[in-house]
Amino acid sequence: MTHAVLATPVFDFSGGMYGLLFAGRHLDAGMSGTLPTVSDTSDAYELVPYHVVSRSRVRAGWMGDVDAWVVEAGDPVAFRIWVMDRAPYIARLVAPGPNADSVWEMTPALSSSRRQ
Repeated sequence: MTHAVLATPVFDFSGGMYGLLFAGRHLDAGMSGTLPTVSDTSDAYELVPYHVVSRSRVRAGWMGDVDAWVVEAGDPVAFRIWVMDRAPYIARLVAPGPNADSVWEMTPALSSSRRQ
């Protein structure tokens, strides 16, 4: 087991909960901030920047088309997340990659993961 002393409490351990953390906040276009987290490559404390890009329509599986906030996290952008105002909250997540983006979208029946 590894123990790390961090500067402040953290809200996430490198990306897995970003979407739900954003869903728990009041979001507005242009809003920016940082999320205290633990690095995915070490036990280091880091602040991950985020920016609320816009509000747009996105397909949300069985919910149909919904309005969602588009939030980018990381510098460079590690995640682009479409956050709805109601559960299940995350309609779409894109992790930009060097050769292809990893995309997670809601399907008509339930959420799934696929590679684009």
